[in-house]
Amino acid sequence: MDEKLTSRAKLIYERDNSSPLFIRTADYYLQSNDPHSALSILEKGLRTFPDHPLAFILMGKVHVKLGE
Repeated sequence: MDEKLTSRAKLIYERDNSSPLFIRTADYYLQSNDPHSALSILEKGLRTFPDHPLAFILMGKVHVKLGE
């Protein structure tokens, strides 16, 4: 079920990059071992949602994965 929800979230995000689903999409890329894509999505999402607390938590995970 979780995989199905993530697929739908990614599809919605691809159609509307200003969607708050950027969090779930970035998490998908991070879990898929693609932290650079996750970082890019988070940076764009934080321009629209600058106070989103989960985005900052996920951003920290991305930077750890990148060794920063």
